[in-house]
Amino acid sequence: MAEPRRVPAFISADQAYYWSREWQQDVLASMQALREGEFQDFDSDDPNDVARWLLSVDEDDCV
Repeated sequence: MAEPRRVPAFISADQAYYWSREWQQDVLASMQALREGEFQDFDSDDPNDVARWLLSVDEDDCV
C-alpha cells in the first residue's frame, strides 16, 4: 500500500483530516476495492434506489 501524503502547508486546519494517515489509507482501500469490482452499480437515476439498498444491506455483509 502506498504511503499517505503529508499535509501541505497551504491546507486549512478544517481540511487537514483528509490528509490524515487514516483517511488516506481508507481512500487507497476504496480505490483498490473499485479496481477489484467491489461496488454496486445502479441502473436508475432515482437516488431513493441507493437509500433503499443501503437500508437493505445486512450487517453481516459489511466488513
